[in-house]
Amino acid sequence: MQLRGDSHQFSFTVPYDFFVNPQSGFTPIVGQWYHLAGVYDAVAHSATLYVNGLLADQIFFVNPAAATGHSSVGRGQFGGNPVDFINGAIDDVRFYQAALTGSEILEIARVGNPSLPGPLPVKPATLHIDAAHPGANINPAFHGLMIEEINHALDGGLYGELIQNRVFQNDSNEPINWSVVQDNGGVGSIALDKTQPIAGTALTTSLRIDIAQGSRVGAANDGYWGIPVRPNTIYNASFYAKGSGVTGPLTVGIESVDGSVVYAQAQVSAITADWAQYSVTLTTSSVATTEDARFVITVGSPGTLWLNQVSLFPPTYHNRPNGNRVDLMQKMADLNPGFLRLPGGNYLEGNTIDQRFEWKNTIGPIQQRPGHESPWGYRSDDGLGLLEYLEWCEDLNMQPLLAVYAGYSLNGTHVNPGAELQPYVQDALDEIQYLIGSTSTNWGAKRAADGHPAPFPLTYVEIGNEDFFDTSGSYDGRFAQFYDAIKAAYPNLQVIATAAVKSRTPDILDEHFYETPRAFEKDVHHYDSYSRTGPKIFVGEYAA
Repeated sequence: MQLRGDSHQFSFTVPYDFFVNPQSGFTPIVGQWYHLAGVYDAVAHSATLYVNGLLADQIFFVNPAAATGHSSVGRGQFGGNPVDFINGAIDDVRFYQAALTGSEILEIARVGNPSLPGPLPVKPATLHIDAAHPGANINPAFHGLMIEEINHALDGGLYGELIQNRVFQNDSNEPINWSVVQDNGGVGSIALDKTQPIAGTALTTSLRIDIAQGSRVGAANDGYWGIPVRPNTIYNASFYAKGSGVTGPLTVGIESVDGSVVYAQAQVSAITADWAQYSVTLTTSSVATTEDARFVITVGSPGTLWLNQVSLFPPTYHNRPNGNRVDLMQKMADLNPGFLRLPGGNYLEGNTIDQRFEWKNTIGPIQQRPGHESPWGYRSDDGLGLLEYLEWCEDLNMQPLLAVYAGYSLNGTHVNPGAELQPYVQDALDEIQYLIGSTSTNWGAKRAADGHPAPFPLTYVEIGNEDFFDTSGSYDGRFAQFYDAIKAAYPNLQVIATAAVKSRTPDILDEHFYETPRAFEKDVHHYDSYSRTGPKIFVGEYAA
C-alpha cells in the first residue's frame, strides 16, 4: 500500500508481471486522513483498492509472486530498493493472511467510512442514443483491426485448418496431438521419422505408422481441442502418403474420440511406394454438433505407412482454398473495419532475429512453407501467410496496414543502422513490391504466380513494432534508413514510426496503451494539447 512518488496517488501494489497497479485516481489532500484497503482475490486473480470504504480501482489477471523479507510501514519497495517514503502519519495498520468474508471486508471498510450501511447497491447505467441526429462523419480508416498470432488466434482460431501439428514439427521428439489407433485386434505404433523428406518441398519430418497386424491400425489427430463436427457439412481432407508393404485402401474419417461413432468417412483406394498427395471429401449427415471428435487415417494390412502435411478444412469464407473460418470472418465483416494491421506486433519481431516473420517463407504453396517458432510459446505453420493476410483484407474490403521487420527482436537484439541493416531494408522494399508492384516486377510477378495478378491497395507502412523497448537507441537510425528507402521508391506511401524519432519526421506515430479502465478514464484529455501540425497518431494497440 503506497502513496506513489511518481503519480502521487494511493496505490495497492502486488508483485506481478504486468504494467499497472490499482490506484486511487486522485491526489490526496495534505492533512486529511484516508482509509485504504487493498484486497488480492486469489480466485478471481484480481487486485482491488478501496479508499474510505469505496471502490477506487480494480485490475485482473494478477498472478502474484511470494513476498520475502520484513514487513515495512512508511515506505514501499521497487526493484529491491525502498521507495515512496511517507512524510506524514500512518495509523491502524492491519495485515490479514487469510481470505476474509464479505462481512469482515465490510467491517474493515467501515473503519474508513463508518456510515456505510452495508454492501452498496450498484445502480444500473442508462445509455441514451439519439439516432436522429448523428455527429460528425468518421473516416473509415479511423477504426480497424489488429491481429497477432497469440493464444492460437490464427492457427486453431481464424485460420480454417483443423489439424494441429499437421507437418509434425511442433515437437522434435514426439508426434504431439497424434495418437495410435489399434482396433479389432490391430497392433501398431507411430513415431516421427526424419529420414523420409518429400523432395522439392519444406516437408522434412513425417509420421511413420508401423502396422504389425490387424484390420484397423492408423493415427488420429485431436485437432485444436477437438475436431468440430457440424451437421450437413462438407470437409476437405488432404495428405501426403507412401507405403512399404501397404498399398491401401486407406480409410479417412471424422469420428468420436472413442471411435464408436463415425460422423463422416471416405477411402483412398490405393497408394504407392513413392510420396504422392491425396485428397478426399468428408460429408456429415444430420448429426449433432460436437467438438468431441477426432480425425483418423487407418489401414487394414501389415506394413509401414508414412504421412505428411495432413490437412482438414471445413467450409471457408468466400470458399477460399486454404482460407479462414466463416463465423469469425463474418463477425469481423460486421464491424466494417477500415484496415488490418498485419502481421501483428511481437509476432512480427520474433523472440530472436531468426524467429522474425520472414514473409518470403510464408508465400507460395503451403508445402513450400517451413513454418517458424512464434514468440508466444508454440510453432506457426505459416499456412496463413502474407498472401492470405492480404486476401483477408480483400474479403472484408479493408486496406492492409503493413508492418515490416525493422531490425529489433524481443530478446533485445538489434541490427545496427548502415550496411548491416541494408538487407532488411531491401527485404521490406521487396515486400512492398509484392503487394503493389506490377506483374513486370520481380515480386509482382511472384504475386501473380501465387494467384493474384492485381496489386493490392497500400497506403501505410509501419517500421517495426514497439521499438520504444529497444534500449540501444538504434531506432532513430534504423527508422531513418527505412524511411529514406521507402520514400525514394514509393513517395506516396505513409510511413509510421513505433517510437519517437528525431532523425526524420514520420507521417504517423503508433502509440500503445495497456492501462486500467480508471487510468483510461483519467487520460481522456491525453491528446487535447497535441500539436495539430505534428505527425498523425495511430493507436495501434490498447487494452484494459
